[in-house]
Amino acid sequence: MMLAGPLAGIYDPTGHGDLLFVFFADMAETERENIRKSTLEGLDTAARKGKHGGRHAGLSPRSGRPVP
Repeated sequence: MMLAGPLAGIYDPTGHGDLLFVFFADMAETERENIRKSTLEGLDTAARKGKHGGRHAGLSPRSGRPVP
């Protein structure tokens, strides 16, 4: 397994280090999937309640107040 990005070529695990590296990579991937799943569930729940996140569309040209 080779690293990509800024760490490429710096750490090339072998033996037990390789197994540990694969274990941590798998844990990170699992955690990423869990975070993504939780985020999507939260967005879905908010949408069902009529709540939508994000920024306002902008300021109205006349008053300079946020556009609802």
